[in-house]
Amino acid sequence: MIFYPKANTIRYKVFKVVLGTLGHFKYSKYPFWLQYDPTSFNIKGEHTTIIMEAMQPGDILLRGYNNYLSELLIPGKWSHAALVTDNHGVVHAVGSGIEYQNIIDFCRCDRIILIRPKVDIEDSENAVNKAKLEIGKPYDHSFIFEREWSEDQLFSCSELIYHCYRDTKVNFKMGATNVGIWKVDKFTPDDILNGNIELIKLLE
Repeated sequence: MIFYPKANTIRYKVFKVVLGTLGHFKYSKYPFWLQYDPTSFNIKGEHTTIIMEAMQPGDILLRGYNNYLSELLIPGKWSHAALVTDNHGVVHAVGSGIEYQNIIDFCRCDRIILIRPKVDIEDSENAVNKAKLEIGKPYDHSFIFEREWSEDQLFSCSELIYHCYRDTKVNFKMGATNVGIWKVDKFTPDDILNGNIELIKLLE
């Protein structure tokens, strides 16, 4: 059994509770109200079909939501990223950990974009294999990204994508940001769009 030191820090535990709570609430400004676990999204069945017909293993999906409290803490238009691993689903890092999810459930969102890294088929296959190997790991609630991979390394959604395409021609760029009182390396879902990628579908 692997021990994950970051998962036992106070910072990790605080972020886990805060983000896990805010991610369930949608809000309206005028008039102000909160809704818990809403079930209506802009992306419908016909949009999901378009994504399913276009995607291929190694592609990346970004999704976003309108007026969720958790969106206020994530910079940019896109709040989540996943790697397409087959014709039916993705591997992604969510609050409960890194898992496989079918594409129909993943597309329950308000906007989605399908992009394709401009790499060799071998690099795409390697990215898929890397993602599958990380299934079962806890989520990186501390948002402390490590540039060098280690067995006990944790990932947020976009950090997992960075890891899977590390040292390829995608050439993702890492930045830095302030998270509370901490200054940390960052790689957000929006940062993925700055890599060597091709836009396949954009639905919003």
